This record gives sequence, C-alpha cells and structure tokens, in this order.
Amino acid sequence: IDYEGQTVSKVSRSAKGTNRVNMQKIQVFKSGEKDSISGLVKGLQGAEFTFKLHSEVNHVGWDNATTYAVITTDSNGKANTPYLPYGKYIVKETKTPKDYITAPDFTISVTDDYSEYKDVEQVKRVNVNNRPFSSQLKIIKLDAESGKKVTLNGASFKIKDSKG
Repeated sequence: IDYEGQTVSKVSRSAKGTNRVNMQKIQVFKSGEKDSISGLVKGLQGAEFTFKLHSEVNHVGWDNATTYAVITTDSNGKANTPYLPYGKYIVKETKTPKDYITAPDFTISVTDDYSEYKDVEQVKRVNVNNRPFSSQLKIIKLDAESGKKVTLNGASFKIKDSKG
C-alpha cells in the first residue's frame, strides 16, 4: 500500500494473490541386508511408513496428530506419498517386513513447491536400509538335581528354529 499522506486516516486497496502452499512428493526406498552380504541390497516389500507434522506431534502426541500420508513399499521397495504441504514431518515405520529391524523414526522437510511442474515429477527420495533382526544368545547349562550352573569344556549345542 502506498503512503497517502498524514491527513488520510485509512487507506484501503484490494489485490489478488497467487500464493499457494509449497508441496512435494516424497519417495521412500526400503532395503536391507541378507545373510550379512553388505552392498547387495534389494528393495523390501510391505514396509509401511506414516507421515505426521513434527510440530503437531510435539504438541498433541503421535496418536492424536493428523496423518498426512501412509505408504507401503512395492516389490521394488519403493513407495510414494501424495503431494505433502510445506512443513517438517516425522516419519515412522509402522509395519516392518518379517525378520527385519524397524527403522528408527526420521524427519524430512518439504520446503520447495514442485506441484506446479506437470511435465516432470520432482520427488524427494529417502533411502532406509535395515539389516535382518539378529541377537546374541547366552546358554547356561544347569544341573538337573542341584539347579546349579555346570561348566563343561568343549560342550556344543545345536540350535533349531520352531520348524526344526
């Protein structure tokens, strides 16, 4: 609004704006190690990721915050969100493929507007790499009569899964 002088108490103008919220799609690629082969990873199908605004989660908690996108990876390990509005999002892996570790929560920001480009789809990509779940096991042999620990040098054990 231009200055109208000291004697004008109220200046009024009307104008139309073309501002819109910056929006962008995000692609998640989920992969993981198999049998400790590093570097050779394949996309993992069936991982589900949920996107919620960081500020809202901090204010009302994860369960009460609005869900902006829920995506599930395809057979190539990829999943795309719809256009998400400007903001910083917390992304939680809400379903994990069997025998793999759930990825820790991470944040991603939408800062630029790519919704206006109809000819070329601009997607922000995130890679999430997890290894299969593994754990250490400690075996303690107990005497059947006394219940005390037994030390056996050279003892070996065979460990089987539920299918033998």
